[in-house]
Amino acid sequence: MEGGTLETHIAASYASATLTTARVGEGLDTVPSEILEVGCSTGFNCIALARQFPSAEVHGIEPDGEAVAVAQSMAKAANVKNVYFRQGIGENLPFEAGTLSINMDLLGVIGTQVLGILRTRTLA
Repeated sequence: MEGGTLETHIAASYASATLTTARVGEGLDTVPSEILEVGCSTGFNCIALARQFPSAEVHGIEPDGEAVAVAQSMAKAANVKNVYFRQGIGENLPFEAGTLSINMDLLGVIGTQVLGILRTRTLA
């Protein structure tokens, strides 16, 4: 890999995702209990969100099965237990009816990816 190693690329991606998700979460007056990212790729943003909001369930949806497998491996390696990755597309979310509230408030847009708060609870 030109310009660095795979490890330095992964570290830089985690750092970037952490900064991005911190920016997206600024100013929230509620703590999300569930977060959905459509088009999560290999899961860097989801893992950062799961770390930022440890009481939330973070769901990542990605059409590429290989990317989903990588995301699951990275979450396991990072010991992040509140993040879940599934293969699917935003137009046909792979959840059973009634399992998630899809009346979501827009949390933020990262590139072409949409992050949404699915359910929130008020801060104490």
